[in-house]
Amino acid sequence: MMHRMSLLSILLLLAGLSSCGKLIKEDRDACPGILYFHLADELDGEDRIDASVFLMPDQELAGKGTATAWDVQQKDFSFSLRRADQWGGYALRGARNCQESGTCRLVVPEGSEWDPLYFAGYSVDGRQEEVTVPLYFRKEYAALTLQFADPWQYYQEQPVFPFDIIVRGTTCGIEALTREPVSGPFCCRMREYTEGTFIGLIPRQADTDLEMEIWGKEGVYEKAQLEARLPIGEMMVQQGVVTWKEEDLPDIFLEVQYAQNEFLVSVLDWEPELHALGQL
Repeated sequence: MMHRMSLLSILLLLAGLSSCGKLIKEDRDACPGILYFHLADELDGEDRIDASVFLMPDQELAGKGTATAWDVQQKDFSFSLRRADQWGGYALRGARNCQESGTCRLVVPEGSEWDPLYFAGYSVDGRQEEVTVPLYFRKEYAALTLQFADPWQYYQEQPVFPFDIIVRGTTCGIEALTREPVSGPFCCRMREYTEGTFIGLIPRQADTDLEMEIWGKEGVYEKAQLEARLPIGEMMVQQGVVTWKEEDLPDIFLEVQYAQNEFLVSVLDWEPELHALGQL
């Protein structure tokens, strides 16, 4: 009798262990997965990385955070995520003025220039216990450099360069998961770097509507006044300077000349010194 009871006890114990094994497996499947990043590019350890991750395909925000490139590379930066069909998202370098709008949009407020933004998107299987995603950053801005030919001719009795430059367009940002342009008013005053040389950062464009306005400065003139409006967007695309479809947006260099009482704009040949200005 004792022998039979022992055998029964063993069978019950084995059944219990089998049941526990099934429960453990179910619990593991219900546990969150861990998402890490790997930097495919060599970056300065202090570079700031802003990351957002979504549960796909519903684009439900699952997490966002900021870390240094060093923290990312040391795996001190991660997301604990609910399992889903896919985890998708993006990481940014150089984000300053752009803001998140809606679900997955990055836009810049009217009146501000675009950021020196580098973008890395990703999409991975969201059913894994742990995954490391490589980040390949792409240049998501065009540095527009404008140089006036013979700028000293514009200095007459005033000690300052007499013009301000404003760039206007109808694209104000990107869809963060697709990098497609977002429609909206874009307007920024270009920064005067030296006498007669201006720099501004612009986002990926959806069309050729980009315009440049030359304004006479208040104080030099009785009041600020519009001197010229030039359709630079159409010219740049027609001359092959940019298509706005590039993986890495190019830097753009233009020259303005004043002749016969009108301003003329043309594409300026690439120069190392000007290229360096575009990186500022």
